[in-house]
Amino acid sequence: MIHVLGNSANMDEAIKFCKKFNLILIEDCCESLGSHFKKKHIGNFGLAGSFSFYFAHHICTIEGGAICTNDKNLANDLKSFRAHGWIRNRSDRANFAKKYKLLDEKFLFVTTGYNVRPTEINAAMGLSQLKRLDYYLNRRDAVVKKISRILLKFPHLEIIGLKKLNNDKKQKKNREHSWMNLPLLYKVKSRPKFLKILKIFKKNNIETRSIIAGNIVHHPALKKMKFRIGNKLSVSNEIFKYGFMIGCHPNISLKAINSLKKAVSECKNI
Repeated sequence: MIHVLGNSANMDEAIKFCKKFNLILIEDCCESLGSHFKKKHIGNFGLAGSFSFYFAHHICTIEGGAICTNDKNLANDLKSFRAHGWIRNRSDRANFAKKYKLLDEKFLFVTTGYNVRPTEINAAMGLSQLKRLDYYLNRRDAVVKKISRILLKFPHLEIIGLKKLNNDKKQKKNREHSWMNLPLLYKVKSRPKFLKILKIFKKNNIETRSIIAGNIVHHPALKKMKFRIGNKLSVSNEIFKYGFMIGCHPNISLKAINSLKKAVSECKNI
């Protein structure tokens, strides 16, 4: 279950669906650190939740991320997976050492694994920024408010998720959206006009990107996989054809804001 671009998904529906079909729920929270659903931080509803600390996300450790889980067995296996498959950091390390006495427990491997351990430098950066997370999130709110006021002059561009901007955030548990990027939807269903808008943004040095994949089934990677479409994917197709996103940096510059104002003003002439 992916919490997309800071927006917490409806976990009541997700849990109901998983129970109905006997599925294990794993949450992808990589874009939504700080977001809650019914006052519970995302990543705490399923077996595990993953978070990303890549440089474009809410906090940065250069690379890497984290996984949270309340399942001790899974936590132990994850500690093995991140470090060659050995037992060094497992809480049940003594059990394996006792069972395999002929093997040096410093190099006792119980599964396959990788070498994806964070460094002290990554940890120091992350811990320092984690203390400022609420500040960053509030700054992102302020950016969205500024941009929403600019877009009022061109009502054909809608900020997806804007209705959650005014949630009461005096308590962090009330935050249901931790804006990562700003997803925009062009409400006039004209592909040629939409492409003109992207050109105007580019001309004004505003980088645009598709909203993730838009609709992944249109990408060549899916041709290598067997899949079936459960319905018409009408919402995904709309986002694919008429959706794009721009940045939401917490320290956005006045120059960038003025560039956006100019781009929006030019869009009104389309």
